[in-house]
Amino acid sequence: ERMWGHDDGYLGLRSADMDTIYNTVDNSEALALLGKYNVKYIYIGNLERELYEMDGIGKFTCYPGDYTLIYENESVTIFEVR
Repeated sequence: ERMWGHDDGYLGLRSADMDTIYNTVDNSEALALLGKYNVKYIYIGNLERELYEMDGIGKFTCYPGDYTLIYENESVTIFEVR
C-alpha cells in the first residue's frame, strides 16, 4: 500500500501495534490491541521468532484462558484468540 501512496499513517500505526502484540509481556495490552483489529489467530513461525522477544511470544502459552493452541509443529505455532 505504501508503494502506491495509500499510506496515511495507518500502516505505520498498525505495524507498531503488531510489534507490541508480539513483544509485550503485558497480556492486557496485547488483548486490547488484538481486539482493536479483531484478530482471531496468532501465527508464530521462524520469522516471528527472529523478530520478536521470546518473553513476549511466551505470553501466548501463559494465558490459556485467552489463547488456545490450535496447531503446532517443529517450526509453526498457531493460537486462537478467545
